[in-house]
Parts: sequence; structure tokens; C-alpha cells
Amino acid sequence: MSVFLLVLLSTLVLTLGKVAGAEETRKLEGKLLGPYGGEKISGMVMDYSNTKVLYIATYGEGIFRTTDGGESWFPINEGLGNLNATSLAIHPSDPNILFAGTRDGAYRSLDGGGHWEPLEALNSLCSRVTRFTIDPYDGNIIYAYGQEEGLFKSTDGGESWQRIGLDCDIHTPYSNIAFNPVDHEVIYMVDPIYGLHRSTDGGLTWTLIVDYFFGFYIATDPNNPMVLCAYGAIQESGEEARGGMIKSTDGGETWKIVSLQEQRPIPLIFSLAIDPEDPQVIYAGGDNCVYKSTDGGESWFQAGRGLPGPSGFFEGGIFCNIVLIDPSDPETLYFGSSTDGVYKSVNGGLSWEPKNFGLGGVTVHDIAVHPKASEVIYLGTPTNLWISYNKGESWKQGDKWHVRSVEVAPTGTVYIACKGWPPQGDGFFKSDDGGLHWSRVPVPWDPNYPDYPFGASEVAIAGETIYVYSPDVRPGGVVFRSTDGGISWDNFTDGLPSYVEFEITDLEVDPRNPKVVYALSQSNIYKSEGDLPNWKSIRGKGIGRYRVGLYHDLEVAPDGTLYLACAPGGLFRSVDGGETWVLATDEIDARAVAVDPTNPNIVYAGGSTGSTSVILMSTDGGSNWDEIFALGRARVTCIEVAPDGGTIYVGTESGTYTEGGVYRIDMTILTTSVAEWPSSDTVPTRFSLGHNYPNPFNPVTEIPYQLPRESKVEICVYNLLGQKVSTLVDEVQEAGYYRARWDGRDDFGREVASGVYLCRMEAVPGPFVRTVKMSLLR
Repeated sequence: MSVFLLVLLSTLVLTLGKVAGAEETRKLEGKLLGPYGGEKISGMVMDYSNTKVLYIATYGEGIFRTTDGGESWFPINEGLGNLNATSLAIHPSDPNILFAGTRDGAYRSLDGGGHWEPLEALNSLCSRVTRFTIDPYDGNIIYAYGQEEGLFKSTDGGESWQRIGLDCDIHTPYSNIAFNPVDHEVIYMVDPIYGLHRSTDGGLTWTLIVDYFFGFYIATDPNNPMVLCAYGAIQESGEEARGGMIKSTDGGETWKIVSLQEQRPIPLIFSLAIDPEDPQVIYAGGDNCVYKSTDGGESWFQAGRGLPGPSGFFEGGIFCNIVLIDPSDPETLYFGSSTDGVYKSVNGGLSWEPKNFGLGGVTVHDIAVHPKASEVIYLGTPTNLWISYNKGESWKQGDKWHVRSVEVAPTGTVYIACKGWPPQGDGFFKSDDGGLHWSRVPVPWDPNYPDYPFGASEVAIAGETIYVYSPDVRPGGVVFRSTDGGISWDNFTDGLPSYVEFEITDLEVDPRNPKVVYALSQSNIYKSEGDLPNWKSIRGKGIGRYRVGLYHDLEVAPDGTLYLACAPGGLFRSVDGGETWVLATDEIDARAVAVDPTNPNIVYAGGSTGSTSVILMSTDGGSNWDEIFALGRARVTCIEVAPDGGTIYVGTESGTYTEGGVYRIDMTILTTSVAEWPSSDTVPTRFSLGHNYPNPFNPVTEIPYQLPRESKVEICVYNLLGQKVSTLVDEVQEAGYYRARWDGRDDFGREVASGVYLCRMEAVPGPFVRTVKMSLLR
């Protein structure tokens, strides 16, 4: 074999990374869309000098800020040692000063959340602050309630602390302090175990004033020091505890029971807010619901059209369910729910809208974009199905749970695979109305147990052909196939492993031939071709020579090219159905991959480089890559490209130090199909030789290439023996974007035979040399 042929073949196989010396592509801007459907909101405060600025603390995602009244949020976690935030407070006269409690200690920010520093003096006394309260009339006086250690006070803005009053053996995270608006030495504390207390010396000593009330929240009328309201459990002598509210109009000397809730269990109310313009109007924030009274608490009604509704369970975690009233416009309210983020009302609580753009909090299992309406997006998460009708600007929670996989057929029918615990909601479902109503697809998992809700975790669709996998039926699970849109099914499992540890993590169908299907496990790839199952391993030649970890994602491009994401290891590519593989890039530990449905040369890969996650893009079928977006610590789980190729959505994982949710990236700035090459007034930033399109071809194909500066360019076609077949370009060209055209003929005008040919480009100065493979089919 000639030295030149060895160079050609080495160049073909080792298509790794970026061109040396090339300028890096400008990174795109992306935004975390949410939805917030994971951990609980533990605090919410407003900047009363600018009521469009709000902060929320989340138990799992850290602290977020909005400057536009909740329309968009962004994280402000620099300096926090833990993203499990338990409390939040804002200085009454200097809104740049914030206090936050987390699972590993308390923090203070002096620049509006731009940076946080630990409160060492408090952390040495208290392990976990579950509530901060700042005196609204003197911002130097701060109270911190420790879950185990009790109540602490600072009189110098948080520099030093002392433990005060209420020497109780057990403390809970729900107690709060209310202030007398005239005499701030008079404060009230309600505790769900020890009752309602009052202090007249700033918390140094306390007096029990109501012994039949064990509450969660107390509030004072900001305009009338004599009016107080407290909500909790009322247990009078000889009676069972009942949920309700008590009210005082004489500064706490006497109390009246003004409302009782007869529900069982007692409703969980964690926030009271009194309208500053009309004290007869009171709001109570409960378990994903808001109650309103217009007669000072004598009667209540549930205000909340648009809220998610009570969750119906209590896990003992950090709840907020807080209601904030905009003092400049009391009709504007904000509500922090227990599991579904932030809601806003502009009509006094009559109706609410979610305001979660930029507020992440879920692990995204799968993303699907409606093929006929690209503004409709479906998210599968461990808890719920989420639907957006406006490209992720806002989200609606669906009525299906534990969604592992989402697919939308070309007809618009939505299919979801559900598996979780408890299993009552598990199975394979479809919706013909965009997700409003669902019906169970009758897959005959096990004829011995036809009514058992076996869980489904993967689904793949190509036209009327559907593949669905359940890990529950037998060791290793089962695959079923339908070729008539789900009306009838055949067991398609033969040949797959049948031991307990085996589980399919991804199913993919060749879009050109629905009888070709691929199954991915964590350590192997399987392929079946034909009418009957004949699964075989195609881990194949090329991957074994690299040290790779788990297989995370498999993608079949429109032209049949396979991409395999491995972490650690990188991204692999196969152009022969998995028989052989080459390393496309090892710049990242790849966890997700997606191909533009409008152009198989455009490929996206997501993964990590150390502690940072990034998105890479290739415009030449995986030969060259550029980093286009950085996600920080968020771990990528999946990537979906919109049907028109102009937008990509990136799903991420929610964890201790990550902001889970979905990111949206506008790709119209960078993506350019072969048919729509950039205009001549743009200058490339690097040399590139793209893959020819179409490929395979007959009789004509085009090969895109680009030059960042004037160069002597030679592009030639060779056969696999290293013999030159045709010279396509041999001239000096200016910087720009070009396309070379080959009609399948040699330099003498003769048609060449079907086969694989090598297209080699050399550019000087550079130097730049690149080779791509082309397939001619006569």
C-alpha cells in the first residue's frame, strides 16, 4: 500500500475535533426555560423599592432573581456552598442585602445576590436556618430560626448573634415572627407545637398568650398594630384539632376564632398576607392553593383558577406556599407553590398564570417537538409530563406521571412510555388531541396478567411502525412491535439478553426502513433487521480500542448514519449500520446526540468537559466540531431538534449543584443547509471540508467547503487504491463559502463505477488537509 494511500485512510479515520489554529465559533445564547416541577420553593421576597424585582429560594436549585415581575428568572448562586436553600430574607431599606439559609449554613449577600458569603458567626451556633426574619423597621435587627437549635438574634446586621428565648426541646421549620408596626420590640411567634407567644423586649423573653392554638403562620396589619391573624391548628379542651384561623383586634390581648376548616387532614397553610389598603382582604397560601377572605377572615373561598391544585401529600420537607402582595398594586399577587414554581395574579387572585421562564427544577428524561406545530413541546420527567404551547415560554403540567419517553408520530399522535412508583399509572399511552386526553395502548405484555400496569420506558416510531419496551415483564424486559399504528402487536424480543441486570435505555428506528431497529443498553448496541426479530450485537469494530464507559444515547440520522454518545469516551459514528465505528470526537464525555432533520450533516452533541457541560455542533457530519453553548454544571440528558432545524432544546438533570430543566437555543444564526449556503458577505472563521450531499448519490453530489482567508485550494477525488480519479478544484480562491460539484466522472469524462471514493482537500497557506468519504450508487 502506498504512503499516500495510508495518509488518505488515516485522515479519513482520525477525523477528530477542530482544525488547528482555527478561530473558535462564537457561542450562542440560550435560556433555561424551566419548567419548575422538582424541588420545593422555600422562600420568596420582594424588593419593595422596585416591586418587579423578586427573589425565590428553592430546595434543590438554589436562589433565583427576576427583574421583570416574574417574566424571566436567572440563578444567583455564586458563593453558595449548597443549592438546597431553606430560607430567604431581604433588608427593608437596602434591597442589595439578602440573607439565605441552606443545608450547609447561612449566607449573606451585599450586592443583590451577585455573590454570597457565609455567616460564620451564625453558622458556628446553628447548623440549619429554616427561617430568616428581618425587622421591617430596623434592618440591623435580624432573627434566625434554627431547626434544631432554636431562635437567634443579631442587632448589627448579621455580624454577631445570640441565642434568645423559647428554650424548647424540639423546633420545627415552620415558625415565623410578626412585628408590631408601631413598637418593633413587640413581636409574636407561632409554633406548631408550643402555641402562640409574644415578646415585648425584642425576643429576649416570651409569654404564651394562646395555648389552644398550634400554628404555622402569623401576620399583622401593616397599618394597624392591633390587628393580628394566625393560621394553624385549633384544639380546644376536649375537642379534636381543627384547622383554622384566630384573629385579635387588641394587639393580642384577646383572640377570636374567625374561621374553621373541617377538612381532614388539617389544611396546610404556611403564609398569610393582609392587603395594605384593605385589611379586610386576607390571603392564605396553602398546599398549592390560595384562599382569600374579604371579611377579615370570617369566611374564606379558594381563589386560584390556573393554580395546579393541592398536591394531596406532605413529605415533611421545606414548604413555602407563600403569598406576596405588591404594595404598589395590591391586585398583583405572587404565589410560591410547593412543587410547580411561581404563579402570578393581576386580579386579586381570581386567576393565576405560571411564571417559570428561566426557573429550572426537573430532570428531563425526553423531549419531543410536535411535527405539525413546532411551538408545541413535550417533556418527559420523573414526576410529570409537561406541555408548552409557546416554545417553552410557559408550561402546563399534564396528567401523566413518571414519563420516561415521548414520541410524536407524523400524524400528530403523541405516545408516552411511563414507569415509576407506585406503578398504577405505568404503561404505554397515546393522545390524539395533543395531550389533553390519554388512552392506554393495549400492548399484550403478558397474557397471564392482562390488567397489570406494566411499566414502559422506551418507544420509537417510524410511520405506522411502533416499537415499545417494558423492563418489567421478564428479566431483561420485552420489546413489542406494531406495524399498524398500535392496533396489533407482535413480541419482538427474541435474541435480546434475558438477565436481570440488562435493560434497554434507548430504542431507535432507521427512518429509511422501519424494519431496521436499534436497541441500546448501558454497555452494548443491538440491531434487528427484517420482519422477524433477529437481534445481534453491533458494538463492533472500532469502539473496543477506546476506553469508554456507559453508552448514553444512540441516534439514527436521516441518511442512516449512526451516532453513539459515550461517557467517558466521546462520540462515535458509523456509516455502515454499525458494522464499523470511528471516533467522531473525544472533546467531551458525550451523553446526548441529535441530528438536524433537514440536513444530516448538522449534528449536535452534549456532554461534559470536566465539571462544565457544553453543546458541540458539527456541520460536516461529525468530522469537525465547535462549542456553541455552555451550560455550566447542568448535566445534559437529551437533545431535540425542531422539525425546521432552527431551534434545539437541551434537557438537563436536576441535582445538588445543577439547575435541571430544558434550555432553548436559536440555531438560525449558525445552521446553514447545503442548499442555503451563507451569503458572500460573511467570512468563515476556520477551514472546513464538509460531507457531500446527497450521500450516497447518483449521479451528482456537492461537497461544501470554506476558507477563512485567501488560499491555494486543491480538491481531488481518489479511489480506494489511492489513484486520482478527478480534480474538482485547483486554483487560488478568496475567503468564503464554496461548493465543489462532482458528477461521477473521471478527468476524461468517463463514468466511474459504483463504490466508495475519497474526496481530499488541501489548502495553502494553512496548512489544511481533510478527506471525506463518498458513496456512488449507479
